[in-house]
Amino acid sequence: MIDKTRQDLVYQKEQTYIQDYLMQNSTFKDIPQSLYDYQNDCITTFYSAYASAYGMTLDQFVQSYVGADSMKDYLDSVQDQNDTAIKTALIYQAIAEKEGIKSTEQDVVDYLTKEVKNDDVDTYTSQYGMPYLKQVVLDWTAFHVIVDNAKLQ
Repeated sequence: MIDKTRQDLVYQKEQTYIQDYLMQNSTFKDIPQSLYDYQNDCITTFYSAYASAYGMTLDQFVQSYVGADSMKDYLDSVQDQNDTAIKTALIYQAIAEKEGIKSTEQDVVDYLTKEVKNDDVDTYTSQYGMPYLKQVVLDWTAFHVIVDNAKLQ
C-alpha cells in the first residue's frame, strides 16, 4: 500500500513538472477571443446551473457562494486561470495533431471505465455532451503520450 501511494505521488510530481515545462516552453501567437469567450461561457453556465438549483439569480449566487460582487467581477478575477486553461488546451491540441491522436465514443467509454471508474456514459453525455467528453479524452491522451515518453534526468 505504501509503495503504491509512493508511486502515485511520484507520478503526480512528474505530471506536474511536465505540465509546467510544457507551459513554460511553449509560445503562443494571437489567441482568438472566441476561446476566452468560450471559457467564460462555460464558467457562467456552470454557476448559472447552481444558481438556478438554489433559486437565485446568477449574481446573487456569485455574491453568496463565490465571494465576488458580480459574475463579471468573478470572470475578471479568474482571467489568469482561464488563460492557463486555454493555453494548456492549445498545447494538447498541438500534441494530438502532431501525434495523430483522435478521440472516439469508444475512447470516451474506455476513459470513463478505466480512469473515472464509472461507465455511465449516458449521464456524462447528457451533462457535458459527447464533443466535450471527446475533447477531455483527447487532451488526456495527448498529455499521457508526453508523460509516458518523458525521459527523467
